[in-house]
Amino acid sequence: MVSGFALLQMAIENVLMKSMGLKNPDPAIRNPGIQLMPLREYSAHTVLSTQSLTLVFSFAMMFTSLAVNIVAEKEKKIKEGMMMMGLRSSVFWLSWTLVYMVLISIASCLIITIIVVSDFISQSNIFLLFLAFLLYGGSFVSLAFMITPFFNKAKSVTMVASLLYMSQVFLYLVISETRSPNSYDSSMDPRLLWIMCLSSPVAFAAFL
Repeated sequence: MVSGFALLQMAIENVLMKSMGLKNPDPAIRNPGIQLMPLREYSAHTVLSTQSLTLVFSFAMMFTSLAVNIVAEKEKKIKEGMMMMGLRSSVFWLSWTLVYMVLISIASCLIITIIVVSDFISQSNIFLLFLAFLLYGGSFVSLAFMITPFFNKAKSVTMVASLLYMSQVFLYLVISETRSPNSYDSSMDPRLLWIMCLSSPVAFAAFL
């Protein structure tokens, strides 16, 4: 592997030595040996983990946006006004569900298209991948509905929703680090693994 970073570093160090008055530095300093730091061996396991985490973050903004919009309506008393005009609660929640499921479907189609074109994940059934993305996005629609009753300020739910999403996503790292380098088999107790897969990001990343 060849890059210009080491040469750039040497040039900067020479300029610094001259600016410090070291016009005739020691030859060992003037002509230092240069080499790249050692790199870790390529591992398909690392690549798979990175791919999974990248795709798991695909609906992070939608989850936070949905939670914030619902709480903002409650904060501004918009929902109460619509209820007074005869809006049913079931219609209110169904409308948000339909809007975001359409957005999730469009986003899933775009992601699947990129996966197919770039061969990001090979030898996978496209329909099953689309279904997995759709169900994964739907799980966060339900989660957003679940947390919104506990908040009255949109700013508060923004931080909590982001932390909740991140905490669930990084649960997958626990599973990933216990897998053998060239296999999906994990050294973790299967019962604990099934319990952790109740979290949709963990189950989705494990599926990938």
